[in-house]
Amino acid sequence: MLHHLIYHSYATSEITAPFIEGILKECKKFNLKNDISGCLLVNQQQFTQLIEGEQASLNKIFSLIKADKRNYDVCLIENKIIERRLFPMSPMVYEVVGIDDFNKIGAKGKTDLSFLRQQPEQAALLFGHVKKLMEQEPMRQGLWHNARLGPLA
Repeated sequence: MLHHLIYHSYATSEITAPFIEGILKECKKFNLKNDISGCLLVNQQQFTQLIEGEQASLNKIFSLIKADKRNYDVCLIENKIIERRLFPMSPMVYEVVGIDDFNKIGAKGKTDLSFLRQQPEQAALLFGHVKKLMEQEPMRQGLWHNARLGPLA
């Protein structure tokens, strides 16, 4: 049975293109091996990630995420059964999001991703918004290119 899991955490160091590239490289390898897909959102030293796959695989990767020293205060926002994947085309895509994106989903006045901890229903709207953005952008090396952060090497 297919599930998705959404969590929020804080980065332990500055989020740079090489920092994200390292995370995405590891994600791609692990996710391909474990039939996991998803999307990583980045904003102001924070992450919110949606991962999709079988529950056992999600439990395994979430344990690794919680133990990863690159982030802290990992908070599970949602874990539920889904009918189909939102991001089936890649083992992991990413996007830097901000106030404009929050406003587009009706989260006016929000300035970072931490609001999703108390408003999980907004997470689905934000990932849906990012999916629409993706459909308008080219893919680069199997991972979505994000012009606001820079190209993947």
